[in-house]
Order: sequence, then C-alpha cells, then structure tokens
Amino acid sequence: KTFLFIPLAVSMRSVVMCQAFHSALRAEMRSRSGQQTRRCLSRIAGVLLVMIVGIGALVECLFHEPGRELYVAVVARHVMCFTGCMVFLVVWKLSISRIDDLRARVSEAADHPGFWREKTSEYKELVLLVDDMWRRTGFSASLALIFSLNIVDAAMFGAIWVSHPKDFLKLRPWVFAVKEAMIAIGGLYFFATIHSKCNSARHAKRSLLYLAREHFGRVHRRQVLDHLCFLHCVEGLPCGVEVVS
Repeated sequence: KTFLFIPLAVSMRSVVMCQAFHSALRAEMRSRSGQQTRRCLSRIAGVLLVMIVGIGALVECLFHEPGRELYVAVVARHVMCFTGCMVFLVVWKLSISRIDDLRARVSEAADHPGFWREKTSEYKELVLLVDDMWRRTGFSASLALIFSLNIVDAAMFGAIWVSHPKDFLKLRPWVFAVKEAMIAIGGLYFFATIHSKCNSARHAKRSLLYLAREHFGRVHRRQVLDHLCFLHCVEGLPCGVEVVS
C-alpha cells in the first residue's frame, strides 16, 4: 500500500505547480473570507496532525512487531497521508469557495444588461478551474486509486473480523475495517459535494442550477435568452471531479 503514495506524491507536486491552483489560492486569500479560511485550515491541520501522525501511527505500531524499520516506514507513510489530506482539503475548499461565490451572486441576480452572460463566462471558468486542479494534475486519479484500495482493505478486514466473532480481544481487524471504510466514504463524499452544489435538483441543496431556475418568470424579457443560455451551459457542462485523464 505504501507504493500507492508514489503517484499521490507526484500528483500533489503537479497540484502545487498548477497555475490555476496558485491563482485560485491567491484570490481566496485576498477575499473577505481569506482570514477565516486560513484559520479554519490551520485548525484542521492541527487536528489531522494529532490524529494521523500521532494517534494513527502509534496504533499501527502497537499492532505490529516492534522494529526500527517498521517505525520509520509507518511514520513516513502517515506523514505522507497527512500531507495528502491537507492538499486535498485546500483544493476542495478552493473549489467550494468559488462555487459558493457564484451561487451567492446568482441567487441575487441583478437586472443590468449582460448579467447572465457574465455568469455564463464565470461558470465556464469555474469548470475549467476544477478540471485543472483535480483531473489534469492526476490528483483525482491517485486519490481514486487509494480510495479503491481502502474499500478492498475494509472488506478484507471486515471478513477477518466476522470469521472470529467471539474473539473480542482481536480488535485489529475491526479497527482497521472501520478506518479504511471511513476514509473511502469521506473522500467520495467530498468529491460528490462539488457536483451537487452545481447541478443538484434537490430543494435542500440549493445548487447553482436550482438557484438559477428560481428566476423563471422574474427575468427581464431582454435577458431571457441569456438566462436560458446560462441554464443550458450548467446542464450541459457539469462541474465536478473527474478521474479519467
């Protein structure tokens, strides 16, 4: 499993070197919510550092035979896991922030000429940004590979635990099965939120498409065509995390 962190490290380097990532990060830090984003990510980094590098590495070392090489390998893998989680959260936060900003402006649509034409251009830029940061860097593909292995590991450890239901002292299979399943489910959920915030039809989600549709009947007749073009663009050009390059 450690070898799977090699493509993850390569893809994280591609993310850091991505021009779209740098532009989005600078824009986010200069925005009014930049200080809040920085504080939020700092707190999350502290929590993840304790949970992954501290508790996670300690628990895994306790479940294996002691050895210097083992300790070094476990700590190095958990440091890489922590770095991957932070890059994942930063890229996800940048994507969500851009979507929420566009959703806020669409929900308070202005009547000035060219509004919906501007929003169409902004949405296409948003789709390109998300695609550049996730798919073109290979970051989503490397994460999908890790999540797939997490699901396999969860099934394997779950089967081992079920085969010994009366042996409550052997907690290792149960602990590892839950951990692997939570990582995969959590990662896929974060993937899905990007698409649902743009294209979901559910009332509770209040997606970008949903908010734009709420303006039916209220758009000035001179902007009806631009409004329909925006809706057609959001429906035909979905925004989300793709894996295949």
